[in-house]
Amino acid sequence: MKAWVIIILSLVYLSALFALAYFVESRYRSGRPFFKSRWIYAFALPVYCTAWTYYGSVGKAVQDGWEFLTIYLGPVLTIPLWWLVLRKMIRICKVQRISTLPDFVANRYDKSLTISVLSSVFIVLGIIPYISIQLKSIASSFQILTRGVQHADHSTYWIYDSAFYLSMILAVFIIVFVFRSLETTEKHRGLMGAIAADSIVKLFAFLILGGYVTYFLFDGFGDVFSRVEASAVGKFERIAPGQSIEWLVLMLLSMAAIMLLPRQFQVAVAENENENDIRTAAWILPLYLLLINLFVVPIALAGSAMLPASVDPDSYVLALPLSQGQTALAAITFLGGFSASVAMIIVSTSALSMILSNSLLVPLVLKRVENQRLYANLPLKSRRLAVWVILFVAYFFYKFIAERFPLASIGLVSFAAMIQFAPLVLGALFWRDGNRHGAQWGLIGGFTVWAYTLVLPTLVDVGLLPQTVSAEGPFGLSWLRPERLFGMQHSPIVHGTIWSLLVNTSLYFLGSLLKAQSPKERNMAEFYYDIYDYSAKSEERLVWKGHLDYDDLIKVCENLLGSVRTKELVQDFSSRFDAYRKANGQADPKFVNYMEQVLSGAVGSSSARLLISSLAKEEEVELKDVIQLLKHSSETDKLNKELKARSQELRRRTEELVLANDRLKDIDEEKDDFISTVTHELRTPLTSIKAFVEIIQDNPEIEEDERDKFLTHINEEIDRMTRLINEVLDMEKLESGSTQLSIQPIRPVAILEDTLLTMEHLFHSKGIHLSTDFGDTEDLRIAGDTDRLKQVFINVLSNAAKYVKEDEGRVRVTATLLNKGLRISIVDNGRGIRKENIDRIFDKFFQARDQTRKKQKGSGLGLSITKRIVELHGGMISVESEPGKGATFSMTFPLERQDQLATIEHE
Repeated sequence: MKAWVIIILSLVYLSALFALAYFVESRYRSGRPFFKSRWIYAFALPVYCTAWTYYGSVGKAVQDGWEFLTIYLGPVLTIPLWWLVLRKMIRICKVQRISTLPDFVANRYDKSLTISVLSSVFIVLGIIPYISIQLKSIASSFQILTRGVQHADHSTYWIYDSAFYLSMILAVFIIVFVFRSLETTEKHRGLMGAIAADSIVKLFAFLILGGYVTYFLFDGFGDVFSRVEASAVGKFERIAPGQSIEWLVLMLLSMAAIMLLPRQFQVAVAENENENDIRTAAWILPLYLLLINLFVVPIALAGSAMLPASVDPDSYVLALPLSQGQTALAAITFLGGFSASVAMIIVSTSALSMILSNSLLVPLVLKRVENQRLYANLPLKSRRLAVWVILFVAYFFYKFIAERFPLASIGLVSFAAMIQFAPLVLGALFWRDGNRHGAQWGLIGGFTVWAYTLVLPTLVDVGLLPQTVSAEGPFGLSWLRPERLFGMQHSPIVHGTIWSLLVNTSLYFLGSLLKAQSPKERNMAEFYYDIYDYSAKSEERLVWKGHLDYDDLIKVCENLLGSVRTKELVQDFSSRFDAYRKANGQADPKFVNYMEQVLSGAVGSSSARLLISSLAKEEEVELKDVIQLLKHSSETDKLNKELKARSQELRRRTEELVLANDRLKDIDEEKDDFISTVTHELRTPLTSIKAFVEIIQDNPEIEEDERDKFLTHINEEIDRMTRLINEVLDMEKLESGSTQLSIQPIRPVAILEDTLLTMEHLFHSKGIHLSTDFGDTEDLRIAGDTDRLKQVFINVLSNAAKYVKEDEGRVRVTATLLNKGLRISIVDNGRGIRKENIDRIFDKFFQARDQTRKKQKGSGLGLSITKRIVELHGGMISVESEPGKGATFSMTFPLERQDQLATIEHE
């Protein structure tokens, strides 16, 4: 392809990125965000996948088989811990206005400037090479596209090098969209939108290439494996013996990298707007990692089979479409790799610039320059300067060192550097006794071993140090060889990681145990450990003692933040607290803490501490001050808990009173229903009896047959009255507990069969078809009352007969053995029960209160009595029904053990 085509394509893509960032930023400023923050956050996290992923995964797969997956399995394994670890880091950074990893660590360990400087230097040393390999990948892909795989020239003079000009363009992008304002805690939504778009582009491009290789050059995954030489396929058929330690260490490195790499800390922690966004990212990121690695193995195998052995495996991604004459596909593939590199360079450079500014440049100026007027815009100027410095250094590292090593090897060295912060960060979050002495010892020891075992051999390989240093060891001591320290034989990255992390962790714990915390550090340790309890009132729970003139503090803040911003901060504080200035002109301690946190967001926690210390006559915080604060906080928490408990008790009792009142209303309604129902049910037969008696009295000459007919009706109405009175009395006895069941071992199915015989005439007279299915349940026994159980069956069967149509009705009775229980079901094809009435049909007099349908004959007490009798037998009754589809009444009774039945029989 022509060089100018690739240049225009790259410039168009970068312009689109600029435009998208501007669009997202403007939409947020207007209050009309185009995307919800959780989606941008979730798709920005795959900035983890750089050129190393896009190109280097294929190269590592060719070299080491499945081992390339360890870099992605590690992040997936950390996801279950995100709500415990990542969420806590986000909360701390929001409350303390922290935006960088060195600030996070230094702030916890006594706001130590030493730790801040050490952390910054080590991070820059560890990440600059990582940025350089992104420049390498862009330059290499440009050379491959324009000159071909065999003729790519990586020694291009800088003035003709595309990577050099790209570095300059990206520096402008970072300054415009990241460092436009002073406070680093401000969210960079345009940047995040651009990074999220980059993630989608690189995934889309890689999937297109993978699909082409797998389904056009070959006929699917199986065909790839079957047509490639056995030597290449063998690496993917099994994991080599003894690789477990390699896999474990690489996964450990990637677990730390996903949260501690500067770009990941920036995106995952500093740019987080809502802690709940973690939930969305927790499933988006694993899915993304799966998709972007889906075609790595087919591409690796296809490249091994179809490309010359001289082709660098890191170049297979671009070389394959070029070898087939697919220039358009090669251009799309180039854009994917370009987006992967650009995203990493932008975010990493932004993060490193803030680190250099907050921890090195600003403190250096504050210590040496006394004129506060020179502080104006100092942080912004230092960050912008740091952007240029970082990209220039990364470029020259790429030109002189990175070109000689595979992408994955340099990336792993950077991972090994960042894992040195894992003990400090985890200790900060979950160990109250970790202190700055242990943190300093651990950092220095860990990075010294890292540099000795990993960086020094690299410098030897590029000729900057003599070979004897690595081959023979210092002073000829072979047991101190950098790559075989104390005789350990593993791959360089495993060897260096194990030793550096071991020394780091040991010194961290040793220093923390041997040296005591200062009271101020103890205060911050408690704050980090219990952040969820402290975050609501952080200004009240951090101790500061001393004397600081209010006007001096305001003057410094105005010089750094501007007078308008400072005025807004004072108003914000005064709206939440009574006073910010004492009568003698001194700043209130709470206000000092508050302004220090604000300054931390502008210049870093260590620089903010340096500023406050230079202005104040600060007194040493004593342990009793911290204890008093903790005691006060504890007493306040205890009082709050007691008040909360009492409030909950009051709420519970109020709810009980409301329920009792509702119950009284229900009882009052039931009483009215009772009077209405009983009055109605008694009046109707009495009216009939009176009418028949009057007919007989007024007509003495009535015929004998007619007289007998009237007397029969009178007798039926008397029976009806008697049944109603008996049901009312029966219900009252059941509810009051005065009913005594005659408990005996009984066979429910036998009682059911007897009941069906007595009711056979009823079903026959109405033309109802009756069927039964009792299976093997006829001999099953329960402890119960025969008469009462028969009453239950009569009530439910009568109810079924009442609601089915004559000559069309069907009733089915079944008995089923359950786990330690017997279920008897009575199913009908009647008109069914509406959904809103199912839960009410067992209420007393429900039929009388239900005015939505025509009233059926009966008092409405039958099912209430049935339910109560079933419950007295230790069982339960339920109903399932739909309008027009009948109803199913199910009664379940517990089966008693044989020894229990024997006891009942004996009694």
